[in-house]
Amino acid sequence: MCRNPGVLTYDWTKNGEQIRRYQELPRLDWALGEFSLAFRPIPKSPELRGQPGARPVGVVMPGAMRALNTHDAIRTAIERKAAKYRNLDCPLLVAVNVMDDFCDDDDIYDALFGEQQVVVRRQRDGGWTHEQARIPNGAWHGRRGARNVGASAAIIVHQLVPTTLRVAQVEVIHNPWSAHPLAADLLPLAQRSVRLPGGQIDRRPGTSAAVVLGIPKPWPIPD
Repeated sequence: MCRNPGVLTYDWTKNGEQIRRYQELPRLDWALGEFSLAFRPIPKSPELRGQPGARPVGVVMPGAMRALNTHDAIRTAIERKAAKYRNLDCPLLVAVNVMDDFCDDDDIYDALFGEQQVVVRRQRDGGWTHEQARIPNGAWHGRRGARNVGASAAIIVHQLVPTTLRVAQVEVIHNPWSAHPLAADLLPLAQRSVRLPGGQIDRRPGTSAAVVLGIPKPWPIPD
């Protein structure tokens, strides 16, 4: 076993070939609910030991990684339906089923109203101010203001498949600039509406989609 003074490296040399036995190092497992982390020390290479600027902390993650653009897919779906039925003289409700692994309220609001951003401004006195705003690239609001006003509302669900019919969260999100608003009491589902000009989100509880569709409990039905 090779050692630096006072440092156990867990590097072995056999027949002139270096063999690393990192799996023998102690490991700390930590979990919170369904989230878990495993901590294990990995010695630095001899060349980096004692070097300033060499990062002492690192992380090993799955090799398959990709950028998340769920909001882009939602926005495209809304825009295509609104363009296809642009000449309707009655309310249009667009339903989108997101089959990606990730979808939350931020993805939905970014798709409909524009992506979130932080605007930083330099003041004359040399100070700085910052505020949250949205890029005008939403399906319902763009650079020229309201757009796709033929779309009255949207229902955006995440991974709706036959086995999730009882647990899927289904809400109607109203377009505040719609040319043909959808009456809030037309559907018994939960509702979201936007108050202009501030953009506050008002939520109204409603009947679950499982009850509306008459999905029995338990579901799926046991054999």
